[in-house]
Amino acid sequence: MSSLLEKWHPVTCDFGLIQAPLGLLLSEFEGWHRSFGTKYERTQITSSLADALGSLLPLANSKMRRLFIATRSEWVACFQNGIQGSDPFPAMSYLARQMGVLAMRVCCMPEGAI
Repeated sequence: MSSLLEKWHPVTCDFGLIQAPLGLLLSEFEGWHRSFGTKYERTQITSSLADALGSLLPLANSKMRRLFIATRSEWVACFQNGIQGSDPFPAMSYLARQMGVLAMRVCCMPEGAI
């Protein structure tokens, strides 16, 4: 299976899903980061999923870039620019608890990746 999930490994080997409206989620996320003094810059990408995933480059240990993608359902996907994966747990855990919604970490590995 050749897909964007495989092409963008390791960013897509794990990602978060949170059941919340995108606008509310972004407001809550920005407020969380402002509460501990982190500068936050938002960029909207409307061209394609590949372009959106490309905006995470360069990959880094610090995972300073996040990508929130609205799905066709009531869930929003969250990716980060980690060189060893997205590791969405901290953000998804905090946001789900704060907003009273469901969240999960999704893990997938391309065939032969291990």
